[in-house]
Amino acid sequence: MPEKKVFRENFWIPLLILTGLVLICARIECELLPVSVQEDLPRGLSWITVSEARASDILWVDARPAEAYKRSHIPGAINVTLRDYDNSFRRFADLWRPNRRVVVYCDGGDCRLSAEVAGKLKRSVPESRIEILKGGYPAWLER
Repeated sequence: MPEKKVFRENFWIPLLILTGLVLICARIECELLPVSVQEDLPRGLSWITVSEARASDILWVDARPAEAYKRSHIPGAINVTLRDYDNSFRRFADLWRPNRRVVVYCDGGDCRLSAEVAGKLKRSVPESRIEILKGGYPAWLER
């Protein structure tokens, strides 16, 4: 009888270790996936690639902090930040038109600013067509 008890006790230890390793591996792989696969976008938003965003009448919105915007940005882009949303939204409202496509970007990768700013813009102007640039500003630079 004691042999069965030892087997049962020893059986759970490797099983727990294996379960922990599987969970760790799943977490690591999830972090390596692009943002588009990791999370759902706020309602009413969609992804757009650099090649799809070649239309001439796009209102580019840089969601990065003002310092990054000042260093470099997509030509013609305006800076709309969460920190200064009320003031930067006024500039957006001046340039936005109902049929004008809006593309929001940030630093890509793990950066969530574009999704957050785009969601806030969509709530402020529900009828707007807002898309998020896949890969963010780095994707634009590589075009």
